[in-house]
Amino acid sequence: MPTRMIREGLLDSKKFNKLTEEEQMFFVRLMLVVDDYGRYDARPELIKSRCYPVTTNKDLSDVSKMLSSLDKSQMITLYTVNSKEYLEIIDYNQRLRQKKEKYPSPARADVSIVRADVSIVRPEEKRSRREVELEVELEENLICVPFETFWNLYDKKVNPKLCRKMWKSLSDSEREAIIKIIPDYKKANPDKKYRKDPERYLKKRSWEDEIIKNYNETKNQYTPADMLADSQRPWLKKVFTDE
Repeated sequence: MPTRMIREGLLDSKKFNKLTEEEQMFFVRLMLVVDDYGRYDARPELIKSRCYPVTTNKDLSDVSKMLSSLDKSQMITLYTVNSKEYLEIIDYNQRLRQKKEKYPSPARADVSIVRADVSIVRPEEKRSRREVELEVELEENLICVPFETFWNLYDKKVNPKLCRKMWKSLSDSEREAIIKIIPDYKKANPDKKYRKDPERYLKKRSWEDEIIKNYNETKNQYTPADMLADSQRPWLKKVFTDE
């Protein structure tokens, strides 16, 4: 095992002195088992076996509580990578002998995963998963027309994740205008395969385009008005002129 340096400055640290004596001793033991980067596997079972190899009066719950306390005191950082738990001692400042990292850094941390006794999250994000879910739920409740209303009414379910993001970026008045125009747009394009994908519809602001109806909706016949309108189109003008 490599030699570790415990500097006397640790004794003057405010964060260190706020810990209980048991937590202070636990922190020193951690310093002896982590790698050169100050990182180690954060599973309480493994830490207990390494930090207290011959001590039998330490329970897993004790180790978990001390890990949580060190994390709250900002002596260590608890995080997960690919759903595996790790820790890193903050400002470890030891001589690096390892050329390759044995444990991943907190920069690669997953979204927060909360265990019953220890909260393991990204260093910059100290919120529980439930708090994040409630925040998203609150944001969606503030929208006058929920995304699901548009999604079910438009009825061409392609790329929902991106469409939801685009829907959130719209104003309330824009959402209301879209919901109002969709029934007419669907009448003009009853076959959904000829409708624009919802992503393109929102991106191109197609609800602002004129809806052109070429056929009589009730009789489904080509009317004189439709014929007159078509005669003005360049690609049909020659046909009508020749006749």
